[in-house]
Amino acid sequence: MDASHSRLAKGLAAVSIAVVLILATGCGGGASTGSSTGGSGSSGAKGGVEKGQEIFKSAKVGCSNCHKVNGQGGAVGPDLSHVATNAAKRKAGMSVEDYIEESIKNPSAFVVEGFPNAMPKLSLSDQEKDSLVAYLMSLK
Repeated sequence: MDASHSRLAKGLAAVSIAVVLILATGCGGGASTGSSTGGSGSSGAKGGVEKGQEIFKSAKVGCSNCHKVNGQGGAVGPDLSHVATNAAKRKAGMSVEDYIEESIKNPSAFVVEGFPNAMPKLSLSDQEKDSLVAYLMSLK
């Protein structure tokens, strides 16, 4: 068990480093398309949800390398298939949207029990973050 635990820890560290390197090289300035409204893109606009899903699956951000949604993706982080439902129960007095947004902006703020504190900080424009939040809020 000790040897397999050590291999798992080394594997998680390697994944974390790989994700950070992907983000560092792939985020080149965080350019976004379109104009930012300055408000939250999680108002349920279909475009925000679809764009958020693209961002989630993109190599630039790499969320799906560690998180599973509907059976697809990695298993380093928690399954996000029902994150909007689960987030409502995570932090008393905090809205689902605020919980998800804080988890993206400050990944170590809320670490789900049983998972490593391995999520890197993401370099996203406000519009990209809003779209990603909209997508994650659609996962009920």
